[in-house]
Amino acid sequence: ILCQAEGTFLKERDGADMVSPKRHIVTDTTRGQVVEINWSPPFEGPLELHPHIHVEDYVRAYQAMEFMLDDRWDGASNDENNEKAIAQ
Repeated sequence: ILCQAEGTFLKERDGADMVSPKRHIVTDTTRGQVVEINWSPPFEGPLELHPHIHVEDYVRAYQAMEFMLDDRWDGASNDENNEKAIAQ
């Protein structure tokens, strides 16, 4: 889901507002490797999903990614189910 859905990232400065839609996880299509992670909850704007992506699936994958990143930051192990939810 996070390889397909785009988050809306906002950057506000004096006199300029920038809006940048980006997929949360970007992969190299030839090798299937992750090449970029776009993750910054404080700078995310309104969610605009493609009609074929269900909001519930996106939220579940988003929460799993957030949990995994928080766990890694804290040094805890991650749940395999979270990784599966993100990859869907």
